Amino acid sequence: MAQNSSPELSKIQAQLLSSVTQGHALNEKYGPELYGRGSYAETQERPIIAFLPVFSPLKQAQLGVRQKFKKGFEAQLQVSTDQRSANSAVSGKYRDVTTNILSLTVQMDLWKDLFGALSEAELNQSAVAVKQAKIEEDISKKALLITVRRLFWNLVANSEQTRIAARLEEDAKKQLADSRRRLSKSIGDTGDVARYEAQLAQRRGQLLLLSYQKESLLKTLKTLLPDLGGKEITVKGYDIDQTIKAVFTCAQVITGAPKVPWTFTRYDEVLELLKEQKSLQRNINKRYSDVDL
Repeated sequence: MAQNSSPELSKIQAQLLSSVTQGHALNEKYGPELYGRGSYAETQERPIIAFLPVFSPLKQAQLGVRQKFKKGFEAQLQVSTDQRSANSAVSGKYRDVTTNILSLTVQMDLWKDLFGALSEAELNQSAVAVKQAKIEEDISKKALLITVRRLFWNLVANSEQTRIAARLEEDAKKQLADSRRRLSKSIGDTGDVARYEAQLAQRRGQLLLLSYQKESLLKTLKTLLPDLGGKEITVKGYDIDQTIKAVFTCAQVITGAPKVPWTFTRYDEVLELLKEQKSLQRNINKRYSDVDL
C-alpha cells in the first residue's frame, strides 16, 4: 500500500518528473525548428509620381529551418521568394516579377560559448541532475518504506506493552482487594491500602498513556496511507523472537564493517553527482562572469 497509494510517494515521483521535464526543455533548444511565413498585399492606389510604380499585387513567402548545435553555433537555411506586378505610365507594365533568395546563416558566440563550452556544460549539468533525481527517488522510496515499517513496529511494541500493562493492572486490582480484605480483618494497615491504590492508579495511567500513543501512531500512519482512513487497524502476523534474531544479525553486519558500508546506501552516489554538478556550475558561472565580448 505504501508503494502504490502514498501521497508522499506521489510527491517524490512528481519531483523526479520535474527534473526530467527541465532536462527535456533544455535539450529541446537543440532540436531543428521549421518555420515559414507568407503574405499577400493588393492595393488600388494610383502613383503620385508618374515614373514611380505602385506594386500590386505583392506576394511574399519564406520557408526555412534553423538549429542550435551543442558546439556553440546556430545555423539557419532559408528560401524566400518575392513576386510583384506593377503598371507605370513611364516605365511600362511589369507582370509577376519574381525574386528568389537562398540564404545560409551561421552564428557563434565567440566568448561565452566558444566551441560549445557553455552549452555542453549546461547539458551535462542537466543530465547529472536527472541522474541524481532518479537516485534520490530511490532513496526517498526506501526512506518512506522504512518510516512505515517503523510505525508498524512501534504499534507492535505498543500492543505488547498494552497487553503487559493490562495484566499488571489486573494484578494491582487483586493486590488492592487483598489489602482491603486484610484491613477489614485488622491484619493490615491503611498504608498498604494506600500504596496499592496508588499502584492501581499508576497502572491505569500507563494504559491511558499507551492508548494515547497508539492513537498518535495510527494518525501518523493514516496520514502516510490515506486508504486506511476509517478502517480499524490491528497489528498481527509478527514474530517477536524471529524479529529480534534478524535485528541482531543486521547489527552484527553493520558493526562488523571496518569502514562506512557504502554498499548498503546510494548516498555516496548522490554526493559524487553533487560534486560533478558543482564543478559544471562553476564553469557556467565563469563563462558569465568573464569579460563579455
